[in-house]
Amino acid sequence: MEGIAVLPVKGIVSGRTLYDDPADRPLTDVDMRVLPRDIARIAKLARRRGWPIAQRMRTYANMIVSVDGADVDVESHVGPRGMCSLRVATLLARAGRSHALGFECTWPDFTDHAVVLIVNAFKDKLVGAFEWAIRDLERIPRQEAYDPALLARRLRASGVGTIGWIVADWMVRVRNVAAWSLVRDAIGIEAPRPRYARRFSSTIERDAHTLAARVLGRMGSDAPSNRASALVWMALWRAEVVLSQLGSAPYRRGHSPPWDVRGS
Repeated sequence: MEGIAVLPVKGIVSGRTLYDDPADRPLTDVDMRVLPRDIARIAKLARRRGWPIAQRMRTYANMIVSVDGADVDVESHVGPRGMCSLRVATLLARAGRSHALGFECTWPDFTDHAVVLIVNAFKDKLVGAFEWAIRDLERIPRQEAYDPALLARRLRASGVGTIGWIVADWMVRVRNVAAWSLVRDAIGIEAPRPRYARRFSSTIERDAHTLAARVLGRMGSDAPSNRASALVWMALWRAEVVLSQLGSAPYRRGHSPPWDVRGS
C-alpha cells in the first residue's frame, strides 16, 4: 500500500485459516499491523484519501481508520505496547504471500499468528475476550500447521512463555481442548513464573474487570523490563484517554467506551 508494508492479522486471517467458511468468523473491524515508523505515513495516507481517522492513540502507536465504512484497526505492536518482544518487523520477515483475500497480499506465518491470537486473548483476560476470539484458539490445534513445540519456542522467544502457558492451561481446563496441553507442557510443567500464573488465574476467575486484573494483565511478560514498560505505557495511555475527553474528538476504541475492559 503505497510502499507501506501491511500485515493482516486476527479475524480477517483467522476466518481463512481456521474455519471452513470465512463467514463463520464474525468481524467487527479489520486488523492490520505495520512498522512503528509507518503509523505516521498511514495517517498522511488517510488524510490524502479522505478516510476519517476515528481514533489515534500516540501512546500505543495505533489508529482506527474508516475505509469505505469499515473500521481498519492499524497497530504497530503485538498486544499492548511493551508486553511482547515479538516485533512487527519479525512478523513481516517470516510472512509469506497469499491470495486468500482475493488479491495477492502479505500473509502471516501460522505460528506467529497463533502467538498474536494468544497475546490478544490474554490481554482481554480470557474471560473478557470475545467468544469468537476463544473459538479461534479452539481451532488452532485442528490445523495441519499446528506445531506445539514450535509454538512453545516462539512464545518463550517472544518473552511471553508465561502468558502462553496460562492461555494453554485455561484452554485445557475451561474449554476442554486437550491438544493445548501439548503447548503448555512444552513450555514447562509449571509456567515460567508460576506464582504470577496462579495469582492471575485466581484474580480473573473472581472478577476480570477490577483494576487489579487490568494491572496484572499488563505484567505477564517473562522479562522484568517488559513488565515495567507495559505498565508505563498503560499509565500513559490512561492519561491520554482522559486528556482526549477535553478536546473536540474524544477517545473511542471501536464502539467501546474507554473504561471497557476490552478497550484497556
